Amino acid sequence: MKMFNFLQIKITLRRAPRITNQIDREKIKIDAPPQKQEKDEKPLIYTIGPSLAMGIVMVLSMSSTISDVSSGTASFKSTGLSALMTVSMLISMILFPILNNKYEKKRRKKEAKRQKKI
Repeated sequence: MKMFNFLQIKITLRRAPRITNQIDREKIKIDAPPQKQEKDEKPLIYTIGPSLAMGIVMVLSMSSTISDVSSGTASFKSTGLSALMTVSMLISMILFPILNNKYEKKRRKKEAKRQKKI
């Protein structure tokens, strides 16, 4: 049997070298989630106040326009645009602050819902 010793081949398997990147570990500080925001609602008079002041000026302008038309110093055709502008400003004076408040409430609810999800 010694004659066949040269046929005995010793097979050794070795793992292929692996290149690994060493990751440095650091301690990081994670802040706590933000606290629930308290409602910071302004009183209604602060919201509507500036528009109300503009509205008073518009009403005075409209009364001046009406008195000019009634006294005959100005025709209705010449003051029609002024009257239309006054009415549209009065409507927007009331409408925009209310819409703004509704939008802010909706936005706060959406933000609170988003924070709960996280």
